[in-house]
Amino acid sequence: MWRSLRRWLSAPTFPDDEQTRAARWLNWLLLVLITLLVADLGAILFGILDQDASSPIVITNTIGLAASTGILILTRRGYVRVAAYLLLVVIFVLITYLNAVVFESIRTPNVMAYFALIPLAGLLLGRRSMNLLAALCVATISGVFYLEWVGVLSPTPGARSIFDDVAVVFFTIALNTIFLNAVVRRVEEKAEETRQTAAALATANQELQVSQSRLREAHNELEDRVRRRTEELRQTNIRLEAEIEERQLVLDALRKSEASWRSLATNVPELIALITPDGLITFVNRAVGGRLPETLLGADVASLHSHSRDQTALKQSLARAMATGETTAYESEEITERGHHWQVNRVGVIKEDGEITALILISTDVTEQKQAEAAMFQAQKLESLGVLAGGVAHDFNNLLTAMLLQMSFALAKVPADHPAVRHVQSTIKAAERATELTRQMLNYSGRNQSEIRPLDLNDLITDNLHLFSAAIPKSIELNSHLSGSIPLMMGDRGQIQQLIMNLILNSADAIGQKAGEVSVVTEIHELTNEEGYYWQWTGIPLAEGRYVKLEVSDTGSGMDAKTLSKIFDPFFTTKFTGRGLGLASVLGIMRSHQGGLHVVSTVDQGTTFTLLFPALTEALPLPNESDNARPAATANGLVLVVDDEDMVREAMAEILGAAGLQVITAPNGPTGIHLFRQHEQELALVLLDLSMPGMSGEDVFYELRARNARIPVLLVSGYSEHEVMDRFVNKGLTGFIQKPFTTESLLQQIHPHLQVAKRETHSHNGAH
Repeated sequence: MWRSLRRWLSAPTFPDDEQTRAARWLNWLLLVLITLLVADLGAILFGILDQDASSPIVITNTIGLAASTGILILTRRGYVRVAAYLLLVVIFVLITYLNAVVFESIRTPNVMAYFALIPLAGLLLGRRSMNLLAALCVATISGVFYLEWVGVLSPTPGARSIFDDVAVVFFTIALNTIFLNAVVRRVEEKAEETRQTAAALATANQELQVSQSRLREAHNELEDRVRRRTEELRQTNIRLEAEIEERQLVLDALRKSEASWRSLATNVPELIALITPDGLITFVNRAVGGRLPETLLGADVASLHSHSRDQTALKQSLARAMATGETTAYESEEITERGHHWQVNRVGVIKEDGEITALILISTDVTEQKQAEAAMFQAQKLESLGVLAGGVAHDFNNLLTAMLLQMSFALAKVPADHPAVRHVQSTIKAAERATELTRQMLNYSGRNQSEIRPLDLNDLITDNLHLFSAAIPKSIELNSHLSGSIPLMMGDRGQIQQLIMNLILNSADAIGQKAGEVSVVTEIHELTNEEGYYWQWTGIPLAEGRYVKLEVSDTGSGMDAKTLSKIFDPFFTTKFTGRGLGLASVLGIMRSHQGGLHVVSTVDQGTTFTLLFPALTEALPLPNESDNARPAATANGLVLVVDDEDMVREAMAEILGAAGLQVITAPNGPTGIHLFRQHEQELALVLLDLSMPGMSGEDVFYELRARNARIPVLLVSGYSEHEVMDRFVNKGLTGFIQKPFTTESLLQQIHPHLQVAKRETHSHNGAH
């Protein structure tokens, strides 16, 4: 029990000696203070002193006892300096409270406690804290004295004066004893340290003398070595001078080589960057993303790309190159102010002594190649779709030919006041509208080129502006800004008119029912090689030079990139109603006119179509428009109709027979050749379908021409005239009839050839 009590009363120890010393004095001081406070409270409670247990003295002692206990706990937990401050503050506050509030006078023994606090502060916290506390105590005593002198405080005589005197004297003696013990112990410790230091100095002095003797011996030896070494250094210096001269020559050559390399790296079209294994840029030969090369040094390699996808690909390529030591490659794309760019990036390693010390990135711009591939793909797609559209139009024209011929023939047989006339006429109009659809399909396929003549684009727009305006809602304003100095261009007036109408209708559909504006602008445009986007859609490169530019813009809803990529695909439409051939036919017309186009669209801002037509370099006279239509006439003679379509063949036979002609028909080529041989002397005309299964119309034509070149042969086809006639130049072909056709147009087109055939027949007979 005594050991436990002694261990509890003993002061704690810490690694810091100064902290341990302060804790020791705090421990004993607090134990003494707690003992005095407990004794004082016990004397009051047991009636030894005549004081009320609830008096301020009891309260003060109780507070002091609780505070001292808490400070003792803080001391044992290692908060020594905090505990010292708290102890000084508690004692100072309690003494001041007793003097100023309880006794209201400085003429009490409690004042002596101030003088005990001052050396205590010096022992625990140092001289600075002691001086500050001394000044605070003097100020407090002066303040209480002043309040007592002016009468604010009224001294209260107490029954504790003798006890207080004894207590204060005892406490003061105890503190002074503690302080003196501390001072004496410190002095003894310092004296012991001094003795130990003196003994150490004596030992060190002896060792120093021995060292000096050895040092003199070493000095003599060192001087001898220095003399020998100096001679060696002189010889070495001579050799170094020769080596330095040689190295200087190497460095000069190296600098020239480096300058040449940097000049090469700076001027090559590729982007070159050197990268540390940690992914930091140490060299780059050009600006990237608006950042100068010097600002990229030390930056992360990911800053060479703007898209996270490309940054990830770069880091993966670096990792593969580091792991395998082989060159890796990946593609990236960047969108800048100059447009869309693609690069092929190759990542390789740089080794020294078999170890990878750096990596090199070489980026090659393949934008032109990508654009060429895209244009080629677009051209191939459009060509395939064009072939498909042309084939569909041909087959559809066969059906329309039969419909129009049958309806026209039926209409001719029915009286004008017959109730069925109106229905037949409606059917003919519907077939004619279907004919317009096939014409648009042929326009898209580029096979409907007809009369290409010198054309003034401004005159065409001016003449048809009222028609364009009538075709769009009144809430949409149509404006034209036509340049007064554009040259003539070669074009088909009807197709260009249809092209402009399709663009205006497309713009009106984009605006919808709300108010908006469609603008038509013409001007001269000088095309350069940098404007390759003008043949992105047509796939036909344009030569540099002067072009007539047509621009149709609107304030409509605009298109996103996905929609924009499909606008020229046939049958693609964003409307609830529509066939999706308007813009497709625009593309076909532009290709047939050897022109180019470009489309710019922004969502919620509008779309602009820009079209370029080759300008005429020399002035040509404008053609005079005339009506070439001839009235149908009756005729006679034998006509051979060769067509694999039963409905077309039968309808043509009925119409020609009704016009007074004799008609024989053949469903295929071999039958047609057989009938031609049988009736060679009577035949006045041959109507030959171009596309037939088995033996084609072209093969049949050559067989007929070899048999008899006198009889006129007219080819009948759903394909365009220029495409067919180009294959029969100087081959003896009499003419061409475009499907579909009506009764009147068929008779008008064959009539001149029947007259020629009659004259040639009479001439031939007369010669015999």
